[in-house]
Amino acid sequence: MTKRTSHEDAERVMLAAGFQPNVPYRGNLKPWPGVCLGCGQPGSPRYADVQQGGGACGYCAGKKVDASIAEGKMLAADFQPSIPYQGSLKPWPGVCLTCGQPGSPAYNSVKQGRRPCAYCAGNKIDSVVAEGKMLAAAFQPSAPYPGALKPWRGVCVKCGQPGSPAYSNIRAGYGPCSTCAPNGYNPSRPGVFYAVTDGHIVKGGISNVKGARLRVHRKQGLTEVLHVLHFGDGTDAVSVEREWMAYVSSQPSRRVTRDRLADGHTEALYMHDGLLDFIDELVSRWTLEAAA
Repeated sequence: MTKRTSHEDAERVMLAAGFQPNVPYRGNLKPWPGVCLGCGQPGSPRYADVQQGGGACGYCAGKKVDASIAEGKMLAADFQPSIPYQGSLKPWPGVCLTCGQPGSPAYNSVKQGRRPCAYCAGNKIDSVVAEGKMLAAAFQPSAPYPGALKPWRGVCVKCGQPGSPAYSNIRAGYGPCSTCAPNGYNPSRPGVFYAVTDGHIVKGGISNVKGARLRVHRKQGLTEVLHVLHFGDGTDAVSVEREWMAYVSSQPSRRVTRDRLADGHTEALYMHDGLLDFIDELVSRWTLEAAA
C-alpha cells in the first residue's frame, strides 16, 4: 500500500524548491496556493510537478511576467504602452518615446533585445519623412508614398524628367534621376536589359553601353549571362527593369544584402524555384513586343 504524503513532508519539498504554501496540502495533483520565496509572486504549483523537478514559480522560470515589470522594461526601451499588458507574445499598442510614432511590439521581442519601434529601427518610414528625403534629393513625388521598395512616381526637380525611383534606393544613397546621373542610365539612348548569375544569385538590370555593367558584375562573380535584351528606345529597357523590380519587391525574404553583393544588391535575388522561369517569360514577352 502506497504511503500517503503528509502535509509536513509535502511542505518540506515545496520549501526546498523556494515556495511557501499558505493553505494545507490537498493532494499531489491539485494546485497548491502560496508565495514564491525568491520573487514574492503568488502562485499555485502542483506538488507532483515540484517533486519531479519542475519549477515552483512560473515568474522565476520566465514562463510568467508581472505586468508592472513588463511595462517597466518597455519604458526602459523608450516605448510607452497605452493599454494593460496582454501577454508576452501579443502586440502591445503604444507610442515610441523617441520619435512619437505609434506601434505594437510584442513584449517577448523587446525582452530579447529587439527595438520596439519599427521607425527608429529603419523598418518603417513616415510618409512625410520619406517625401522630405525625396525632395532633399531633388525629386518631387507626384503620388502618395507607396512603400520603401516600390517605384514612386514623380519628377526630377533638376531636369523635369519623370521617373519612379524607389525610396529605399534614395535612402541607400543612389540618385533619383537616371538622366541627371553623370554615370547613370540615360533612357533617351539605346539600352539593354540583362540578367546574370553565379548560380546562387540572379541580378537583373539595365545599361546603355553594351558590356559595361556586365564587366562590373563579372568581377563580383556573376559570370554567367542569362539574357541580354537590346532596345533602340531606352525607355523600353526601363519598363522591363520595372517589372523585374516589382518581382524583386514581391520576394522580401530572398533579397540580397549589400554585404553579399556590393554593386547592385537592390536588384538581385537568391536563386529559387520559379525565378528563372519568370525571367525567361519576361524576356520572351518583351522580345516579341520589340519585334512587333
